Amino acid sequence: MKEFNLDNYANVYDFMDNNEIIFSYKGPISQEILIAVGDTIKTELPAEDIENKIIKRIFAVFIEEAQNVLKHSFDKHYGDKKKETGVGLIGIGKKKNEYFFIFSVNVVQNSQIKKLKAHLDHINSLDKKELKDYYNHQRKTAVLSEKGGAGLGFIDMARKSGQPLEYKFNKIDNDRSFFEILIKIPYSSGVNK
Repeated sequence: MKEFNLDNYANVYDFMDNNEIIFSYKGPISQEILIAVGDTIKTELPAEDIENKIIKRIFAVFIEEAQNVLKHSFDKHYGDKKKETGVGLIGIGKKKNEYFFIFSVNVVQNSQIKKLKAHLDHINSLDKKELKDYYNHQRKTAVLSEKGGAGLGFIDMARKSGQPLEYKFNKIDNDRSFFEILIKIPYSSGVNK
């Protein structure tokens, strides 16, 4: 384990404060964690004096990002009942009066990157109507994966945000990379893609 000193904690605090991080969590993502975090989000965001519609979008995107980490992270945690969950970092921040952002970071296998990148780039190439049509088509025709997903999460995140999905991969080694994704939700529900 890498040694950590108190200066590192102060750096993390400053980074979060300077980037207006409202909430973040790093660790195993389980259904219990999602419920607890969801309750926190539902109580904290109304204090920001924003539209209920925006709070619902933020919450929905946060849940989708957490589900992605839970199901698809290369790093795994095994709980009391030997149930497998993904490990990652998720959070919510804001850029004053412009947008909220929901982010996640988790480890993926390098063999997944090409397919994942193609899917994300395709989603980003679609306008609002095309995105809706693609979502409906996938809902009707997609086959559930072994992890229980039908590939709708990223499409739904793009629809809820109305903005392109911002993502990148940072190689760790020959087998793994960090997958980072950031979704922006404009302060006003009138702003759209």
